[in-house]
This record gives sequence, structure tokens and C-alpha cells, in this order.
Amino acid sequence: QHPTMSTPIARYVCGFLFSEDRQTVALIRKNKPAWQCGRLNGIGGKIEEGESPNQAMRREFREEAGADIVTWRAYAAINSPEDCAEPWEVYFYFAFSNRELRSMTNEPIALYPVVQLHGLPVIYNLRWLIPLALDDSSRSHYIEGFDVWPEMCPKCHGVPVRPDIERCAGCIECDFVGTHEAYAQTQQRNREAFEAWDAHDKVRNEEVS
Repeated sequence: QHPTMSTPIARYVCGFLFSEDRQTVALIRKNKPAWQCGRLNGIGGKIEEGESPNQAMRREFREEAGADIVTWRAYAAINSPEDCAEPWEVYFYFAFSNRELRSMTNEPIALYPVVQLHGLPVIYNLRWLIPLALDDSSRSHYIEGFDVWPEMCPKCHGVPVRPDIERCAGCIECDFVGTHEAYAQTQQRNREAFEAWDAHDKVRNEEVS
């Protein structure tokens, strides 16, 4: 399913800030929406109109954690099922910093040991999204070349390419236009990669248990 005027897509960002030694990750304990209440998630929120995902990631983290991180890197994207009545897309980022953080809202932020991930009340997909962000070799194997929003525009090498409601993929600055075929191939590779990581996570859980 491609974006259309009749099915606007809600787009979100979610970021994982790791300590420079990769031992801890900043997570937020959610109060809402209801299905996330009491669980730990990455820090992020909804992309505002006219905002690129990179801009949204930087703004959301600054608003919620009180630190302006400029080194965010996009590494994964998840979209809703094709038959979803209210389609959505989430773009995941990671960065490394020892900056001091502080909770700016009523949802507390804290640093958690990465090695204790499976024992924490995290949103279920964080159990593979966080290791994926830290695993340089596996991340490049599964993610390289098919992120829905590449970090750089292939034409001007400037601002991020973004899916566009009418044109499927377009760059804000230079009006680069992608194709529906390329978008479909991107989505298929996304699905295959995440299915592979889901299977990897299940095997690992069985080994642990």
C-alpha cells in the first residue's frame, strides 16, 4: 500500500541514546498511550508537518530529555500492516553520548544497563531494536540500502529523503522524486529484515529459557 490522500500516514521517531562505552541506554517510562503505560520505550514522538525525521528526532529528545543531540543516525523503520485503517510509520535512531539527561515531562527518563534488557519491562520490539543498533556488522547486513528514509538525498546529498503522500518519495530541498517501484522494494526488504530479526530474537529467548 502506498501513501494516498485518503489514507494519511502518522509518522513517528524513536531514538536510543547509548553511553559512549555502550553499556547503558536512555529509556522513558511511558504513561500513554494505554498499551505502553508502565513500559519502557525509546525517546521520541510524532513528526510534525513540514519537519524531517532527523529534525523531529532532535527536537523530541531535546523536549523530553533536556539534551540537544546532533549525532543521531537513522537505522531502521517499521510500518503498519497494509490493511491498517490508521496507517503509521516509525523511524528509529541511535546515538552515543555521556550528556547528562533530565526528565522534562511526567514520563521519567533513566539509564538502564543494556545487558539487563531482557529483564526490563520494555516494549517488546526493543529486545531486538536495541541490539540491532549496537551490532555494527548485523545492522549493516540487514539495514544498509533499504531504510525508508535514507540519511542523504541521492541527488543533492543534503537533507533526508522522505516518503511523500503524492509522489511516494521526495526530497524537501531539491524536489528529488522517487518511484513507487523503488518504494515497494524498500518496504519488502524492510519486512524481510525485521522478520529475520524477530526469528533471531525467538531463538535467543528459547536459548535463555
